Amino acid sequence: MTPTTFIRHIRPEGVRSDLQKGDQTTKVSDVAFSWGFNHLGRFASYYERKYGEKPSRTLRAALVEPRPVAPPAWQPKVAREERSMTKTKPGRARPSGARGCTKASISHWCRDILMRVASRLVSRWKN
Repeated sequence: MTPTTFIRHIRPEGVRSDLQKGDQTTKVSDVAFSWGFNHLGRFASYYERKYGEKPSRTLRAALVEPRPVAPPAWQPKVAREERSMTKTKPGRARPSGARGCTKASISHWCRDILMRVASRLVSRWKN
């Protein structure tokens, strides 16, 4: 599984989990933005294709009839030593699909995103 495919599976699961735990103050847009979705229209259509319901419907169902949320089925691999990813050097931009990106910089950028998403999921799962 490529890093992009992995992220495309994890982020919607995180949004769905947060929406199912939602309360009266929860907004779909806030949850989507917190999981890295920047285009709400594309997010809503992708979510509806994946889960068969709109994100607002998931939140509404959680408010009407709360149901227990199962922890994710996967366990992220833990490195030998728990250490944070090193940030890019000052003056070096993160790859954004622009020309001039090397395979190494894109790989580092993907690893950084995966570590952040995995740590967020683990911290939310423990709560």
